[in-house]
Amino acid sequence: MHHYHTALDLLDQQDHHRGSLLLALGEAALTAGAEREAVQAFEAAQTWFTHNTDVVAAARAAYGQGRAWARLEDHAAAQAAFEQALTLLHEHACSERVQILADLATLLAVSLGKHTEGMAYGQQALELARQLGKGRLEAMANRVVGNLLVRSNELPTGIPLLERALTLALAANDPAEAAECCACLTMAYFWSGQMHSMKESLLRRMESTSCATYTRGWQDARLARETSRKPSSGSPRQRRLSPLWPVLNPGRFSSRYAAFLLFASMCMRQPKSISRRQWLSFARWALVC
Repeated sequence: MHHYHTALDLLDQQDHHRGSLLLALGEAALTAGAEREAVQAFEAAQTWFTHNTDVVAAARAAYGQGRAWARLEDHAAAQAAFEQALTLLHEHACSERVQILADLATLLAVSLGKHTEGMAYGQQALELARQLGKGRLEAMANRVVGNLLVRSNELPTGIPLLERALTLALAANDPAEAAECCACLTMAYFWSGQMHSMKESLLRRMESTSCATYTRGWQDARLARETSRKPSSGSPRQRRLSPLWPVLNPGRFSSRYAAFLLFASMCMRQPKSISRRQWLSFARWALVC
């Protein structure tokens, strides 16, 4: 980020590289967890591209603002930014439009509870992705629609879409998308009582992650093991869950946090059947993802 700032300071305001650098700075800030700085960079990029009549790039910048606001849980601002990006792309059938439709669908249905509106945008994303014929986009759109169907308890319809999304992601050699598909499938299989498939999905998700994430996961698993040696207080159920509280950090590991919550709910249904060894075994599955 420092280098991007330095480059921007050195460039003239009208330099044709300036817009691209602002976009790159926004993406870097998102990666670093500096969402408010990302919003500022994307706003500046959108202004620059608007003045230079690059509609697609301006929409890309508005989409970046929406993603940053969504991470800050300012859902109204995120919705406004996504809708602005769609307005800019109203005459363009492109990859960016599929991504915006998919994120807007999830925002509306999951974060704002507007399931019908969210599903409508999700279906638009799926139709456009099929028209474009790009496997990675089809995988993402199938995952979004399948996940929304599962969340509305339409498991027989949603699970096949998620499974197709995973197949497309693997065919497109996109491990990040494959990991997202496996995350959705894990919960879907759990809700449908398919425990064996749930375990396989967790293991496949582990295989889809990068080596760096894998290393961090084992470090977290060791942390869980060390913490489990300390005495805990409270009810037996609280003592059973306490060894893993230090790694339940939704800010850093949102997908891992969801995985642990899922497993915790299973333990609460059958608390006596879960041993410390099983907890640590699950830590190795979930935290490496």
